[in-house]
Amino acid sequence: MRVDVRILAATNADLRKMVEEGRFREDLYYRLNVINIVLPPLRDRKEDILALSEHFFDKYSQENEKFLGPENKSQLRFDAEALRILMDHTWPGNVRELENVIERAVVLATSSVVSADVLPESLLHSQGIRLRQDESTPLPSDASLFELVADFERRKIIEILEGCKWSQTDAAETLRIPLSTLNQKIKRLNIDVRKLAERSRAEKAASARHLSTGDPWRGLLVCRAGTHAGAWLSKRRQSRPANTSGSLPWVPAIASRHDCRDGRLKSAPHSTIAVWLVECARATNKR
Repeated sequence: MRVDVRILAATNADLRKMVEEGRFREDLYYRLNVINIVLPPLRDRKEDILALSEHFFDKYSQENEKFLGPENKSQLRFDAEALRILMDHTWPGNVRELENVIERAVVLATSSVVSADVLPESLLHSQGIRLRQDESTPLPSDASLFELVADFERRKIIEILEGCKWSQTDAAETLRIPLSTLNQKIKRLNIDVRKLAERSRAEKAASARHLSTGDPWRGLLVCRAGTHAGAWLSKRRQSRPANTSGSLPWVPAIASRHDCRDGRLKSAPHSTIAVWLVECARATNKR
């Protein structure tokens, strides 16, 4: 019986090299290698990323029935920062990896402009983009623009949450973004809202106790540096003779030397607060 067939074969291995090494049959190689089409990996044809993105946006927008415009075309597109990250990525998983990223973006998208917030963390980390895990982790000196923006965004979101008494709904309204977008940012930026709320309440309670003693500088230090440091300072202060005003005159002097007095003290970084505490301890020991 005569059979007329056409075989299409694909591989990501170097068959010619395998033939030379004796790991692939030479006769089978020449039977298959009639018309050889070499398709370079996605990292070598970055110009295709835009076209592929549009195709996958259409495909998954239709599947999820989201952001569809005229002619059943997707209205989704990446913003400049997200697109830059996609263009800089090496794409070890080739087109399939890009397809997975686009599918995730469609599912998580809350507006027609897709930001870097919806990109997988593995994609960000593969480019050396480091996100701060918490406030105790300092931003590296060689931080990229993306890292600097993410760090500012994290601190601003925490500030707004604290001002809204840790209500994510109120914070989203203040920031004028959808609640789902805020939740995505909170997750991506590793903001533990519950932990921060509990710590804030504890620090404010400790600050109120110290302010009631007539020492506002110590109260401010406690509010910014933490209850443990404040308790330690209180213990050291109690071991020294009290002056007539009940205050610590050397604390404003130290703060002034660091150019963070009065209102500026509130926004001082924790590293600066730590330096103050060390100098406060030294000043206490000298008295």
